[in-house]
Amino acid sequence: QWHDQLVYVDVSDEEGLQGNQYILFPATQGNRFPQFVPVQPKQVSLGQSFSLQMQLEENDGQYGATYYLSNAPEGMVIDSQTGLVSWTNTEEGRYLFYVRTYTNTGYAGTYVHLIVGNPSTPAAPMVLPKTAPPAIVGQTWTMQVEAQDPDSQDLLSYELYDQPAGMTISQ
Repeated sequence: QWHDQLVYVDVSDEEGLQGNQYILFPATQGNRFPQFVPVQPKQVSLGQSFSLQMQLEENDGQYGATYYLSNAPEGMVIDSQTGLVSWTNTEEGRYLFYVRTYTNTGYAGTYVHLIVGNPSTPAAPMVLPKTAPPAIVGQTWTMQVEAQDPDSQDLLSYELYDQPAGMTISQ
């Protein structure tokens, strides 16, 4: 039996700061699921308007995409038909929001990290947003998880939670 899997990846630095991200990967028997073009962390100045055009990789045959926004800061919106995210920020900080889409071939989701201004608190390491490739039943699945620590060159360590039996992560 196969099903989609949501895996929690945690990254820690030598100072004890942590970052994390849920990565959803769809299980499939060969069907093609939509995937977002990965979005690297973004930074804007305080009061600056922010816009981001979400894009699907190889959008051939994925008609009727509808976009949704979750865990977004107050006032942030997404155009449900085009995937354009827009917002005018009013407070410094670090924000993590989730964009998902449904098409005629399936669904996809990705987290977006946004830094507003120069927050004075130390930044935790971040698992960089990445669209997980589908897991095909009966085939080995691999994905390179990438993280960065914006405040230092600390050695990073990784952990998985809620992963399916047999899934591991190397340091």
